[in-house]
Amino acid sequence: MQHEQTNVVRLPTSATPGDYFGGCPICGMTNGFENDGADHWFVCRRHRVKWYVGSNLFSGWRDDTSEDRFRARDLLGTYRQVEAVYNEPEISG
Repeated sequence: MQHEQTNVVRLPTSATPGDYFGGCPICGMTNGFENDGADHWFVCRRHRVKWYVGSNLFSGWRDDTSEDRFRARDLLGTYRQVEAVYNEPEISG
């Protein structure tokens, strides 16, 4: 029995308003983060920007395959590094 090779299609992460880790300085949104090894970069796919949030904050990077690491590093290499914007907390009262 032969196994057919299949392609895995990754669906895009929908943009959400920036939060604790900041948002895109152009639109204030984020599409989540990409790992570059233990380093974590949040991204805005629409504006092709990234901002660094830290290292080893999320343990999932340890489970990344070599293909995951290559894909993320390739993607991040095409994005421009920016400073994130942070929403002011709402004060109720």
